Amino acid sequence: MGITLADLRKKLTDKQQKFCREYLKNYDFNATQAYINAGYNPKSARSNASRLLQNEYVQAYLKEIIKEDEEKDIADISEITKFLSKVLRGEVKDTVVTAQGLKEAKTMVKDRLKASELLGKRYGMFIDVHEVTDKRSKIDELIEQIDGLKEKKDKK
Repeated sequence: MGITLADLRKKLTDKQQKFCREYLKNYDFNATQAYINAGYNPKSARSNASRLLQNEYVQAYLKEIIKEDEEKDIADISEITKFLSKVLRGEVKDTVVTAQGLKEAKTMVKDRLKASELLGKRYGMFIDVHEVTDKRSKIDELIEQIDGLKEKKDKK
């Protein structure tokens, strides 16, 4: 539709916006309860909640809220790179005092490094040497097959 969140807010009433927030609350997607929590009449909640979910502006508003939440909650390449750089420079320090002392702090940094590594892989920031080697091997096999086919063709 190409409408911004601000535009959608103008198209929807306060109750409709509240319905959307309630519908997405804890991602339980209970339209009837969201309808009631938004301040609508409980007697007609089930049918009217279903009808409200079919409204094109409500659908677009829900999608935009979800998209906005994802952008806010998920680290991007820049954030991962900055974090890894801070770890590399020794700027990241977890100070947790427990019976294990520094061992606990190292574990926490290790866990955070693993999380950033996984996010980095999700964004394709890293190339696994095995992937390149496997692809190279497959390319070599295809070249051999092609050469073999050329030889057969030339012999005929």
